[in-house]
Amino acid sequence: MFRFTLILATVAGATMFGLQACSPGDVSAADTDAVETAAAQTKAPPELDVTATRKEAIEAAAPSDKLTRLDEKPAQRSGQAAMATGQTTNGAVVSSAANATAVAATASIIAAGDKQFRAGKDYMVLSPAKRTSSPPEKVELTEVFMYQCPHCFSFEPFVEGILQDARDEMSFVRLPAVFNNVAKLHAQAFYAAQSMGVWEKLHTAFFREIHTNRNLMPDEDKLLSFIASQGIDRDEFRKVMKSFEVDSKVRDAIDLNTAYQISSVPTLVVNGKYVTSGTLARSNDRLRAIVDYLIAKEAAAL
Repeated sequence: MFRFTLILATVAGATMFGLQACSPGDVSAADTDAVETAAAQTKAPPELDVTATRKEAIEAAAPSDKLTRLDEKPAQRSGQAAMATGQTTNGAVVSSAANATAVAATASIIAAGDKQFRAGKDYMVLSPAKRTSSPPEKVELTEVFMYQCPHCFSFEPFVEGILQDARDEMSFVRLPAVFNNVAKLHAQAFYAAQSMGVWEKLHTAFFREIHTNRNLMPDEDKLLSFIASQGIDRDEFRKVMKSFEVDSKVRDAIDLNTAYQISSVPTLVVNGKYVTSGTLARSNDRLRAIVDYLIAKEAAAL
């Protein structure tokens, strides 16, 4: 059964995420006032209405089969299918019926997407496809984001909605955009936090420090003061930020930004091949449906 890797590259918008985006000239170290104005409008990310297209396609493919709903967690599907079939191998359920239903559901999503979405209008195609960080048996979905961008901050609930639906077949990767020196500093902090195992603790706090507390953190001293306020050793964090490992990851991020032709954030990249965003999709529901469609297309081709 195919496996997904989800890497979200996010191009989205303003009052309603996805309808506007941050481009390289929008936010700079000298643009503190603009950041503060945006922050006043985005103190709490709004809840976003995510489409039920994928669920509807699944139900259409298997209206009476409740064992293999793709929106269920793997443990739920395994336990239910085990009761129905009594077949297990090393604790894993083996069910040809489940696989057949999953294939039918994927085909339904693709058929619906083929009718609704068009390359060059709803998503862009990179030719040739660019490299990804995932194994070849996975479909990769990447989010390109920037901490300075208020629209990326507002996009977080949408990302969380995708992650809540994630199964074993999916993984999620964030890729920082490096549009200016402040973005580069924040990218260093992003990779340092990952390396030290404190990224989950810092990610939302980092966004809120900029957009709620109105502290752009435009230089290393202000950034490290924030890090210390989160109970993390300032000197150790600075040391990791300056490491060869982090420098290599930032350089790699810059290369991928170029390869993926990222001109604004947030943006979504599917398998190094398709690029979409709220700007292209024109609504939250359509963006989710487009992402599901593109992932299904790539999964079917594995």
